[in-house]
Amino acid sequence: MNTLRDLMTDNRVLDLGPLPAPRLAPNATLHQALQFLVRGRRGAIVAVDGMRPVGIFTERDVLRRLPAGKRDTTPLSEVMSKPPATIRRKASLREAIEAMVEHGYRHLVVVDRDGELKGLLTSNDLVQYLTDQFPEETVNLPPRLRQQYLSPEGA
Repeated sequence: MNTLRDLMTDNRVLDLGPLPAPRLAPNATLHQALQFLVRGRRGAIVAVDGMRPVGIFTERDVLRRLPAGKRDTTPLSEVMSKPPATIRRKASLREAIEAMVEHGYRHLVVVDRDGELKGLLTSNDLVQYLTDQFPEETVNLPPRLRQQYLSPEGA
């Protein structure tokens, strides 16, 4: 039986399967980016030059970087985070989790060895993957962490 430690060390980002990365050019407008986030129900968009990631625009950027008066025609390049935090496809899940925790990221841009965009890894992707690997341990968790029942449940 695999332990969580083994799973995080032995499995790679690429083992999570296709990680589609929503992308726009850096000269796309803020309006286009916001519409893309809302309609696509996504938390981030990767700004690319060709297939090279040059920035990332996230929900946090919407909250932190959009001062009053920004117009719909503002280029994405003015409000995106640059350079984006990246991780290689062959990096372990442990490396991905450590990068997210250490820097407070919820999204990592996945690149190949040439630095070309291959996907977008989210914290939700990692949680879903790990819970899929240990369904009995995670499905049977109580609704709240450390919840204690004062009486037996059931009929």
